[in-house]
Amino acid sequence: MRALSQIKLMGEFALRSGGGEAVALPSKVQALLAWLTLHNGSPVKREAVRELLWPERGEDQSRHSLRQALFVLRRDGFGGREIVQSRDNAISLLPESAVCDVHELREMIQADAGASWREIVGLYRGPLLHGFPPVSPEFDDFVIGMRRMLEADVLAALGRIADDAADGGDTAQCIAIAERMLAIDPLREDTHRRLIQTYAQAGRRADAIRVYTDAKTLLRREMDVAPAAETEALIAGIRNGRTPDPTPSRTPVTLPAAPAVSGPPRVAVLPLRQSEDQPLASHLSDGITADIITQLAGLRELTVISHGSTFGLRDPHMEPHAIGRKLNARYLVIGRIRRGGDRLRLTTELTEAETGQIIYSHTDDADVAMSFDDQDRIVARLVNALVPQVRETELRRIRGKRPMVLSVYEKILVSREYILRLNRDSFGEAKTLLDEVIEEDPGYGEAYALAAEWHSTMAGEGWSQDRSGEIATVEHLNRTALELDNCNLRALISYGYRKAIHHRDHESAIRILHQALDVAPCSANAWALSGLCFAFAGEAAEAVRRATRALELSPFDREAYKFFLALCVAHYTEGDYERAADWGLRALAEDNAWRGTLGFTAASLAALGRVREAQDITAQFLAKWPKRRISEMMNSLAYRDADRRRLCGEHLRAAGYPD
Repeated sequence: MRALSQIKLMGEFALRSGGGEAVALPSKVQALLAWLTLHNGSPVKREAVRELLWPERGEDQSRHSLRQALFVLRRDGFGGREIVQSRDNAISLLPESAVCDVHELREMIQADAGASWREIVGLYRGPLLHGFPPVSPEFDDFVIGMRRMLEADVLAALGRIADDAADGGDTAQCIAIAERMLAIDPLREDTHRRLIQTYAQAGRRADAIRVYTDAKTLLRREMDVAPAAETEALIAGIRNGRTPDPTPSRTPVTLPAAPAVSGPPRVAVLPLRQSEDQPLASHLSDGITADIITQLAGLRELTVISHGSTFGLRDPHMEPHAIGRKLNARYLVIGRIRRGGDRLRLTTELTEAETGQIIYSHTDDADVAMSFDDQDRIVARLVNALVPQVRETELRRIRGKRPMVLSVYEKILVSREYILRLNRDSFGEAKTLLDEVIEEDPGYGEAYALAAEWHSTMAGEGWSQDRSGEIATVEHLNRTALELDNCNLRALISYGYRKAIHHRDHESAIRILHQALDVAPCSANAWALSGLCFAFAGEAAEAVRRATRALELSPFDREAYKFFLALCVAHYTEGDYERAADWGLRALAEDNAWRGTLGFTAASLAALGRVREAQDITAQFLAKWPKRRISEMMNSLAYRDADRRRLCGEHLRAAGYPD
């Protein structure tokens, strides 16, 4: 029987033929073999593999590249043997075509496998695919996640064996295992504590103190944290001549979770850095940091790392990629606060952790005697600026991927982009992606909320043949989203706003939008749409205040056309047609202005007697929707007061809308 080839993925990649000779393969072929091997016989779609390994190439080129890679793998890697099976346009590694150290390691570290610690560390030659060149974001993220999970499993297995050795009084073995665990992850304080305790039990007090001193220096240098109280208590007892309990504590082994490959990007907000010449009180800078984290954490688009995990990372010399890997964060928010006389300047940078590239920079000024309102304003504007920048960067990262290889989160991101464009050519693609997400993950509330937005746009833009059916679907989808997640911001905003414009239920609309603002007090979108609801309820002054608040929170928002429309409708409602027309024209200058903007802008201009301008805008409307009539528009207006609807109809008639 022919000997099996050996695939080594722990440490650096290596492939040996059945005869033991090392086999050299191109890096993309190595990546292909590693991917198939780590999927452990599960079939993988050819399209997904092509997009994974050759994302920059077109379909024909990537198809040719995959065929060539499979040919090279069979010819050079396995001596002409067929090792890949293909079925239904999917490929997988044939069972027993090769042995892999990852599979052997997984079997060995099972709790009841009975493997020795030397056998485990013999297989664990180093991190998974150590030093492997970058392939694609999806492949690289997958490897990082697998790497951390394997490391966690190995450390847990070694910890169990060390516990057994300690129970049996074998301090020499316990010391050897703990030292090997620290070689794998030198920042594990619980492992340092295990080694300190075992040295003390063996009567090696000087070695125990040395390990503590080294650990303290390392933790301070790498993480800017002091040893935990448990460690300090242990070393204090040793220094006072006490011997620790011979049974080490069975504190569960904990490691940071593997990075979420398919979920929202992880963001870490680091403590604000201060200038040394005029430092501020720490409660002020730390309070701003905590507020930024709290506001970001209220959004479903991001996974925000807790304040407790970032509080100690104050060393200005720590590299972004080191912080990112330590926290499993893709993005870092790095801020600096500087005092100049009676003024403060806060500069914040959004940085991509792995590359260190600054994606966005934001500066805000305030008085030294900063009030809570000042702090809220600064934090709110910053948060409203950061989120779109992360979204844009994520879209650039996944641009060019085909739908079959997009993760659930990426499909949500792309579908949202298609909806925002208000382009009929791509609008249908958004619905296809959302249907796929709901099928793949029926418990994901955000997908239902975004689908509700899709159907609402179909009704609002006049693209649907069944407006009442679309409105019923919007209601159902929003209810479903809120049943799955009653704090889903998108669903709350959509549900509340649609209560006003579809049903004229202004009281319910305002109540639901208040809930949305309780969830995310700095959501510019929620402030703008609640302003529209107040306008339709006839409360013009409050509508102006809320729409103005939205613009203050996010003055350069890509969805600012909603804020401009809210100001247009609010001023129109209070009878200030000059301002209403100005804001309406400004909204129409944006790429994605809603259809209703044309009507309210034309009505405002007609009310001012600027009939020619109003008729020009009406002509734009009728060119797209020639069958619309004033009676239909009046019936669909969300104003609670029938007199307001009639007045708007008169203005639209003067603007040239047909009866």
